[in-house]
Amino acid sequence: MHRIISNEHQLLNDHDLRDTPDDNPDDTQMPDVHQPLSWYLLLVVILSGVGGLMFGYDTGVVAGVLVLIGDDLGKLSVTQKEVISSITCLGALGGSLSAGFLADSYGRRTVIGWSCIAFVVSAVIMAGAGSYTVLVTGRLLVGVAVGAASTVVPMYIAEVSPAHYRGRLVTINSLCTTGGQVVAYATGIAFTTVSGGWRYVLGLSGIPPLIFLLSMAAVPESPRYLLLKDRVEDAEAVLRRLHGESYRAHIDSMLCGSKNSENPTVRQTLTQLFATRSNLRALIVACGLMACQQLCGFNAFMYYSATMFASVGFSDPIAVSMVVALTNFIFTWVALRYIDSVGRRKLLLGTMWLMIVALVVTAIRFNSGGVIIVLSIILYVAAYAAALGNVPWQATEFLPLPVRSLGSMMVSATNWSCNFFVSASFLSLLELITPRGTFLLFALITLIFYICIYLFYPEAAGLSLEEITAIFETDSWLVFGKKYNAIPASS
Repeated sequence: MHRIISNEHQLLNDHDLRDTPDDNPDDTQMPDVHQPLSWYLLLVVILSGVGGLMFGYDTGVVAGVLVLIGDDLGKLSVTQKEVISSITCLGALGGSLSAGFLADSYGRRTVIGWSCIAFVVSAVIMAGAGSYTVLVTGRLLVGVAVGAASTVVPMYIAEVSPAHYRGRLVTINSLCTTGGQVVAYATGIAFTTVSGGWRYVLGLSGIPPLIFLLSMAAVPESPRYLLLKDRVEDAEAVLRRLHGESYRAHIDSMLCGSKNSENPTVRQTLTQLFATRSNLRALIVACGLMACQQLCGFNAFMYYSATMFASVGFSDPIAVSMVVALTNFIFTWVALRYIDSVGRRKLLLGTMWLMIVALVVTAIRFNSGGVIIVLSIILYVAAYAAALGNVPWQATEFLPLPVRSLGSMMVSATNWSCNFFVSASFLSLLELITPRGTFLLFALITLIFYICIYLFYPEAAGLSLEEITAIFETDSWLVFGKKYNAIPASS
């Protein structure tokens, strides 16, 4: 087997990961990290990425809708605009809280399908909304779908991916998210001069999930979920389709990691998640990083960018917002390229200080408006997309299989509760403590999380999901100065 070692001369989880004789059936080699990805696996990842696409579209579309809607549903107050933006986050919180249980009971694939049905229904409701209340109802339902998809899709992709490519494949979901935001802004621009254009912008959101539903037969269930349900033969069949001839190494590795797993009750899973020190530590680190992703203020820019640019004098605020969204999409490719080779930790520490600088510049120059504001926001978004916008969604890799769904649910719930807090309070914060105070507050929060990441966030790139568990079983929570690697055991 592989062993995990630290350069602090500590062997992690030696009891479970030690060398075993050749005739031991548990002594299996991990799949070759250079094994090429199958086209079928890429197709499955791209199709499941519709959840990320809708996540991006339905959160990004509101910036243009708030401008395009005008007085079509009556004159909207600041509070009503905040509700239109934030109610999706509240619905997503509810969706994420239920998705983990549903994914363990009915399967990851099934929950993704249900969320797509909700996407289609909500698109019809929003496009036909005749009142503010109906529009908010549609936004609430789409939020439930976004929350469920944002919980289950990254978990699903991580579970079908080989270790060496897992970071990049999960990042494809983030790429779909940022691409969805670009499409949302582009659609907003296309319908700027169309009467009632906001209805078309919202209604078109039903097309991608409908495509997924029509092609759902091509998407298999997660092999790790099948193993959790003791469906070993089904898991083998799925892995054979996903990984070709190397499927045997994958199934043996998964069996090694799940051989002691049962089908626990919800109460037993909660106990295992919170009472087991390594699981609790992994959960705190994962949720903390997800809180950082939201509390740094990024989605305030995405939800209110058009409104904000209009307030500082730009004549075409949706077009300027489109530039911001394109920056987010382009620099997500940086994460896709380097998240496995450079590593999650280095990317975070190498980019978050740029976010802090950009937020301080935005705070100082906001009232002056102009090019400096746009450039500082572009720098902030570029740095965010290259790391913090993507790395937290890898958090499912920290959690062992028996608690992965429940832990992923809590990580996603952290995302949406913090997202709701920021989106529901941003316009009010601008009035209460001024734009300068608001952006300085985001800079301070980002600095605090930067220090926490340096101290507590371990590097897990290239390790199998089962190997990562061993990192969190060490005594010390501090990880700075340590490096964890998967290496072949000596003969």
